[in-house]
Amino acid sequence: MGVNLIYRSYEANRQQSQKTTKHPHSIFTRLYVLNTTPCSGKESLVVLVHSAPNHYAQRDSIRSTWGQGSQRLKKFWIKLVFLLAAVEDEAQNWKIQLEHLRYRDIVQVVISNDLGNFIDAYRNLTYKHVMGLKWAWENCPRAPWLLKMDDDIFVHLFNLYKMVKEDNREKLICYVQKQMPVTRDEGSKWRVTIPEYPLMFYEDYCSGWAYLMTPNIARRLYVESRYRPYFWVDDVHVTGTLAKMAGVPRVAINSKFTTVAESAIMWSNDDGNKEWKYIFGPTWGDPDLAAKAHSKAVDCQRRQCRCCFDIFTIHVEETRETLNSPRKGRAQVVTVN
Repeated sequence: MGVNLIYRSYEANRQQSQKTTKHPHSIFTRLYVLNTTPCSGKESLVVLVHSAPNHYAQRDSIRSTWGQGSQRLKKFWIKLVFLLAAVEDEAQNWKIQLEHLRYRDIVQVVISNDLGNFIDAYRNLTYKHVMGLKWAWENCPRAPWLLKMDDDIFVHLFNLYKMVKEDNREKLICYVQKQMPVTRDEGSKWRVTIPEYPLMFYEDYCSGWAYLMTPNIARRLYVESRYRPYFWVDDVHVTGTLAKMAGVPRVAINSKFTTVAESAIMWSNDDGNKEWKYIFGPTWGDPDLAAKAHSKAVDCQRRQCRCCFDIFTIHVEETRETLNSPRKGRAQVVTVN
């Protein structure tokens, strides 16, 4: 009943910002301005990374660490795809084209003016999300797994491998958000009006940080998006409302996520022989943290570290130290107890 109410409201009150386009299906019948090669059929995991145009360092960090796979995981082949929308700045667009010529791993869409420009903006995130789903099931239909993620998330490749080799389920496997209140604060960039979403709480949905699915699930979600009105909060729309309408269940693996960067910071700096107990965690855009955490993961694989490192069991000095405000782009522990 809640979903039907949402869609009745969508149809009656669809209000888009000036730079959003009209409907996902209209967009994705068009060609990609930048594209990468389809899967070869050998890939074990296709990683769809949502990335902002100017996040060059984050993309390079993923490419040079866990995104290239590991010789220790034989026959676990990874295909890395960065999803970008159009940019209006010509110099930045040229830089992205040069990056793609070097790595051949960027998928980007530019829409002709009769529909408006699909540029990288918060209210266009759903377009990027659906673009990735369509690209994945069309180009990698035989891949066992797809991983959709943001570019500021660290992935412990070896812990991920242990999980995905056990099962291949036709479900969304993710950090499930339950009973999340809709933001009405006028000062928030995530503010949603009552006409846009009339309920007080969102449908249960997957955190967009990272979630796993199969190409068939991607296909089902994409097909559903073709017949539903647009809603700009992409995680809610795709993995919540569309998933429910398409009959796609979710499997919660919340215990495999940490929501604090301090966990990866302290683990990667620890000299002990303890493995990280998570698969996913935030870096807050710090490529150095991602590189250091991956190096620690590789070292732990070599040393066969024991489970599990926990920041709450570490001996910490009794003195309390408050650090200066962290520099932009560098994750830091703000307070030490």
